[in-house]
Amino acid sequence: MKFKAGYVFIAATLFVFLALSGSAWAQTSTPPAGWGKMQRNPVAVLNRALESAGASDLSTTQQQQLTSLVNNYRLAHQTPAPDSDIQAAKKDLETAILAGSQQNVNAAAKELVDQIATRATSAVQDLGAFEIAVLGMLNADQVNALKTQYGNSGLLHTLGSLTGAWWLRGGFGGGRMWYGPGK
Repeated sequence: MKFKAGYVFIAATLFVFLALSGSAWAQTSTPPAGWGKMQRNPVAVLNRALESAGASDLSTTQQQQLTSLVNNYRLAHQTPAPDSDIQAAKKDLETAILAGSQQNVNAAAKELVDQIATRATSAVQDLGAFEIAVLGMLNADQVNALKTQYGNSGLLHTLGSLTGAWWLRGGFGGGRMWYGPGK
C-alpha cells in the first residue's frame, strides 16, 4: 500500500503539532482551585436515605447542625495515637511468653484484654451518644420513615455511617457487631 507524500506530511505535521501543544499546555496550565481535594457533603448518606424512605428533606438548619456535629465528631475521633497502656501490656505478654511463665502470660493477657475493652467501650459509648444526638436533630416523621424503610438496625447503621467509623458497625459488610441483629 502506497501513501501519497502529501498525506504523510499532513499527518506527521498534525501529530507533531498536537504533541507539542499538549506538552506546552501541561507545562503552563494550573489546576483549578481545590483540585485534588474532594469536597464531600458529610450528611449525603442521610440525605439519600431520607429520599429513598420518602421522608422530608433535611431543613437548612438540620443540614447545618448535622454537618457541624459530624465534622466535630470526626475531628475528635481521628485515628488515635497508639495507647501506651496497650503497648505496655503487649510487651508484658511477650516477655511472659518468652520467659515461659504461664502464670505471667495469664496476668498479661488479662491486662491486655482489659485495656482493649476500655478503649472499645469508650468508642461504642461515643458512637451511641452521637447517634442519639443525630436522632434528636431529626423530626419524628423522618425517623419513622427511616425505621419503616430500613428497620432499627438499618437506621442505626445509617446514622453511624455519618461518622466514617465503618469498623464500629462490622466493617464494609455492614454487620451490627455490638448491637445484635437488625429489624
